[in-house]
This record gives sequence, structure tokens and C-alpha cells, in this order.
Amino acid sequence: MFRCSYILDGTGWATVSVSENDRQVAMTASYLHDSLRELSQAALDLCDGNSAVTVVFMAEPGEHHLIVTGSQNSALVDIEVRWFDDWASWNMYPADQFNVVFKCQTTVSEFASAVVSVLDDLLEKWGLDGYQKKWAEHPFPKELHNQLAALNSGCN
Repeated sequence: MFRCSYILDGTGWATVSVSENDRQVAMTASYLHDSLRELSQAALDLCDGNSAVTVVFMAEPGEHHLIVTGSQNSALVDIEVRWFDDWASWNMYPADQFNVVFKCQTTVSEFASAVVSVLDDLLEKWGLDGYQKKWAEHPFPKELHNQLAALNSGCN
């Protein structure tokens, strides 16, 4: 079973984990990038039929890319987490120089459900104002949360 957690560690910092069964990878997320919004949008895009999405989790230095790719011949999507020693998303590091630190498969529905759970947990713990204070640069993606929660039951 695919799972995701998103824990605000301090102002502008979070630890994001993805796991399947007993395997897990933890990623640092900095306020420099709106990773929660991007994760929410990625889940929506997959529900809308997109076959590939990428979510960036910036550390300082380095970054993880969570890449989800699907196939029209399968109900499953492949999840791969790549580690870059610097910011490939800002063209400060070669995009082809990375280490794969996690791989698994899941369904779009299970991925979307995991993202909805992350959003629900953050909203319950921090509220809109509390999240904004902790995350500093970026507001809670309320509209995307609402859209995703509404779609989630019908997401394939």
C-alpha cells in the first residue's frame, strides 16, 4: 500500500515521506518551492488522465523529484524518487545526474487518496492561518484540496 506523509518541521521546512509496505524514503522540503501545491496538482493531473507528473522537494542544497508515470495499458502507475545533489529544477545541476532512491507501483486512486490524507492532516493540525505561518511563502492549497477531495472517489 502506498502512503505519504508531510510534516511541517519548522518555519519553511517540512519532511515528506513516501512509502510502500516496509520501504520508505524521507525528503526535505523547503519553502523555496511550493511542493504541497505541486503534489496536490500532480494528483489532480493524474486523476484527469495525465500520464506523467513530477513534484520537486527542494533541500538546501539538493532536491528530490517524485516522478509518477502511467501507462495506458495498465491501471498502475510507477513512482520513482530521484535525488539530485543540487537544484536541477533551477538548472543549477545536470538533470541527468541523479540517484534513484525509491521505486514502487500504485494506482492513481491510491496515490490521490494518499495526497488527500496529507492535505486533510495538515489542515486539521494547522488550519489555513497556521499553515501559512509555518510555511511562510505559500498558502495552503485549499482550492486544489477541495477539487481533489471531490474527485478522489471517482479517480481511477
